[in-house]
Amino acid sequence: MEAKASSSSRSLSSVHLQLPYIELPPKHGGTVQPYEAVYIKSTDRDSGYYGVSATLDVYGYNLKDGQVSGAAISISNFEADFSKNVSAITVGWVVWPSYFNDSQTYLYTAWTKDSRQSTGCVNYDCPGIQLVSGSPIFPGDVIAPVSQANGTRQTITIKLFRTKLNGNWWLHAGVNDEDPIPVAYFPASLFDDF
Repeated sequence: MEAKASSSSRSLSSVHLQLPYIELPPKHGGTVQPYEAVYIKSTDRDSGYYGVSATLDVYGYNLKDGQVSGAAISISNFEADFSKNVSAITVGWVVWPSYFNDSQTYLYTAWTKDSRQSTGCVNYDCPGIQLVSGSPIFPGDVIAPVSQANGTRQTITIKLFRTKLNGNWWLHAGVNDEDPIPVAYFPASLFDDF
């Protein structure tokens, strides 16, 4: 793991990490070395952040098996051993021929509560994510159109946040300038310490 940190206000740090536990499952092929900007909150659990939001440009690529490209946001628990006890939810877009059997751009999710030792998966490969009835977009849906070089820019806004009421982690999404709407949630019961 490589880390480069700088302090900021409110006891937060900005850290750029190479995090091996977020790599895509090897059974679907490809090598992934994600780099993320991470904000670590103070140890005061009564204050801090309970979610993340980002607007991502969406691209499409003509990839082959073994190649993956994408952009995502992730919420992770860094108070544990990276190799055994990290809880994480990742949401974004991906072009992943080995998983989806084509080279289209998809909305995807992934989660784990133990650094993928025995829990977690992508989209619906295991029980976990709960879909919202009536949503026009779901994990596993194709995102189209995509941005074109020197052409129209396409975006997706993703919000991932925990509700104080029951601790569930909600996913909202909106394409281009649409307001993000409820898509799905990850029940609090999936995680031990998140």
